[in-house]
Amino acid sequence: MLKRILYIGPIVILVLFGVLVGSFWLVPTDRLNAIIARQLTDALGSNVTFSGRPSVSIIPFLKVSFGPIKVASSGDDAKPLMEIARASGRLSTTSLWEGKPALRYIDLEDANIFLIRDEAGKTNWSAVRFFSTYNETQADGPDLKFSKILKRITFINSTLNISDPSLKERHKFTELNAVIIGPPRSADFSARGSFIWNGALVEGSASIEKPGTFMVGGTSPAILSISSAATDATFRGDLTWAKELRGDGYLEADVHSAYELSRWLNLAGGDILPDKPMRLIGDGIFTPTKFDFRPIGIRFQDGKADGRLELDLTGGALGLSGTLAFDRFNFDDSETPSDRAPSFIESLLATGQSGAKLDMRISADSARIAGHNIQNMAVGIILNQPSLMVNIGSADMMSAIDEDESVGQLRGEIIVEFADQKKTATANVTLNNMTVDALEETMGKALPFDGDASISLQVAAGGKSAVELEDSLSLEVVADIQNGALNYINLSEIFTKDQAPDGTALNNEKSKTPFEQGKITGTINSSGIFTISQMTLAGEEIQATSSGRVDIANDQVSMLGRLSSVGSNAPAQTSDVPFTLGGMISSPRVSSVNGVPVPTSNAAQ
Repeated sequence: MLKRILYIGPIVILVLFGVLVGSFWLVPTDRLNAIIARQLTDALGSNVTFSGRPSVSIIPFLKVSFGPIKVASSGDDAKPLMEIARASGRLSTTSLWEGKPALRYIDLEDANIFLIRDEAGKTNWSAVRFFSTYNETQADGPDLKFSKILKRITFINSTLNISDPSLKERHKFTELNAVIIGPPRSADFSARGSFIWNGALVEGSASIEKPGTFMVGGTSPAILSISSAATDATFRGDLTWAKELRGDGYLEADVHSAYELSRWLNLAGGDILPDKPMRLIGDGIFTPTKFDFRPIGIRFQDGKADGRLELDLTGGALGLSGTLAFDRFNFDDSETPSDRAPSFIESLLATGQSGAKLDMRISADSARIAGHNIQNMAVGIILNQPSLMVNIGSADMMSAIDEDESVGQLRGEIIVEFADQKKTATANVTLNNMTVDALEETMGKALPFDGDASISLQVAAGGKSAVELEDSLSLEVVADIQNGALNYINLSEIFTKDQAPDGTALNNEKSKTPFEQGKITGTINSSGIFTISQMTLAGEEIQATSSGRVDIANDQVSMLGRLSSVGSNAPAQTSDVPFTLGGMISSPRVSSVNGVPVPTSNAAQ
């Protein structure tokens, strides 16, 4: 057996070599340019012309080299559709013996491809030229003119230039290396390759089941995928190209950084996106400028979100609308003490001036915004230049010391206007069910009050920057305190005879002035000065009213007030007693005016 193989093997090789040599002599070199030009014209759908003489070699297979090549545009544009420096291909041996020379494979090197669409929608290419005569009764669309013999076209180190008025700028894809496979129309039409776009390497592939149907505006099953430093994405579904490229199906993407992806796409507004990995899984309708996820699932390393989302890239700016429910929402990454969380104003300005457009409803079991922990959040965000509106339906502010302890429920609306180089901010928000302990934590100061507080805030500010906005900040405060006490002070002792002239008898750790209703109104400026227009503490036996100034930054209080005895046990003809309140916020001191108690009518007797 071995001897037979050794005997037959050389004979087979000689026969094959003889066929190859015979085929070489069958190559019509004088007509080869015209023959190949006609074949490529059918394959590319545009008129192809050659310069120079072709050369033919037989090692290791029957190969022909030729070029330069020009592929004419379909319109009146003088600029060709393609300019190709060099080309080489493999001739089909059987086609030569049949007298119909044809390429089986072709490589196009250093090709410059120009795709141009003008304002009227006219292009320098025509997809119709790829097909034979189309009869609308054909179930699978028209036949491709792509030769059944020509199995593959390869672009090597080429450049693709796209000019379209719908795009923000001209796009240039360099170092394009792609393989296009065009079999009979009953099988997939596929392409795969790589290119450089906006400075990044992109690898991709496409497979279309019914290319004829697709190219005349019908629908075809397809698979598209890309891989780059910013994202890896795959689309599976139905693809159509009538007025625009449109997909209806399933999209899966691993986004390594949404922020970096937006920069790569040259999108304004992308700086509000997280700089962290995420995975998108959704079904919807997709075009080059809009992604409408009917359901979407977003997975982060530390959480997830589900809902509906529309991503609009029209005009080169980020647009987001829809509803997302997060289990955890991080607006900033200042998780460690060394990180400085942006102030709330800085966060608002960064969002409002990003260039993005937002119409979002966001809910989250827990959230972190501007350095604050929040639970049970539900907000609406509408950003449409020149204004940003944040409607807070609910947000439980959590303690920085105990993350499971709520310090109050935030409600209200915040509006920021961006116009004429000046930003103005207004807000109408309330903090309900807030304890005084929580207020102490927020202010970073100890307060002499106990009780349950409900705080309403009216905020106004204006300026060209975050610094100017914060410097001009004016905060109108209305605080209602229920069933509370003023600690360290017993105001009722002002009515007694044995009060010390300096008021020390009214101040000690065990002293308290209980009240049923308390109300404080005033204005806080950016320097931390709280100007109190009125503070009223009403209990069963006394009522105190006062006004003055609290320097929060320097822990100082200076107030003047009047004390009244009320209730059924109030002495007859009791006079109001003026008093002063001063010293430190945490432990103020009280005395009557000039340090001398004003006697009641009973004391005078």
